[in-house]
Amino acid sequence: MCYHPTPPPYPRSVISYCSRCPLYRKAEWKPDGLIHQISLGVYPSPCQCHCIYCHAYDKPDAATPNSRTAEAYNHLFELLEMVKQSNMLAPNFMWQVTCGEISIHPYKERFLDLVHGRPTMFFTNSFKYDEGIAQHLHDHPYSQLFLSMDAGTPETWKKVKGADNFEQVTSNLVEYYHATVAEGQIRLKYIVLPGINDTWEDYVSFVNIAKLLKAASVQISRDYINRVSMSPEERTVLVSAAAYLLALCKKSGVPVFLFDLDYTIAEREQMQKFADEILQRGLFPG
Repeated sequence: MCYHPTPPPYPRSVISYCSRCPLYRKAEWKPDGLIHQISLGVYPSPCQCHCIYCHAYDKPDAATPNSRTAEAYNHLFELLEMVKQSNMLAPNFMWQVTCGEISIHPYKERFLDLVHGRPTMFFTNSFKYDEGIAQHLHDHPYSQLFLSMDAGTPETWKKVKGADNFEQVTSNLVEYYHATVAEGQIRLKYIVLPGINDTWEDYVSFVNIAKLLKAASVQISRDYINRVSMSPEERTVLVSAAAYLLALCKKSGVPVFLFDLDYTIAEREQMQKFADEILQRGLFPG
């Protein structure tokens, strides 16, 4: 493993291509040479969810580890164990377990052994409650559970997730919450899909769930697949729909996180402006 203190020069074509991205920005980057986060988005990995925006499983070999991939998984765990023993991890280092659905992963125990002793964010669909994950949350107050909920009602959940188990998922979330030892160990995400999950009923129910779980924050996101190709009109509709959720979160005292990769600076400014107008003028439905 090599570390280059200064990055090699990139071809002008690469820089030019990157500059066309709406998220492109220049900054004074000052890396400290340490690893602050490792995201374990390893595939093939199983997932029993069928989110309408997910394309990770378009390829038939993306779902379940098998004899062909066992050696690669073994090499990965060996490498990561070496990294754990090195002096490369920052004091605030955190694991992210993002591989498919961790609760049904055939290598779940190896993942749990790997992240033992360190803060970890477990990305899960919460279809299944897992004692091992709950115990980790209990043992490590800085560890978190992360769910992209994207719905507040059973009907919308079924449309977005492709499964009719909303009540079971919310029950599992409450169980995970009871296993935590600090506020803010549950994080929620809402991918706003105009015309699908942007009803007021969904928003109100979702925010109430976030309050019940004392969620650290709600990440208001979008479908990445058309992030660049959206028309100005589609972009306005999306920002408007997201602004209503943002306004409701503000009104309800639920912290909101707007990730740089989710919305451009201009979109975030428009969203904030519209949300403030909704609050000031009381433009909530009903």
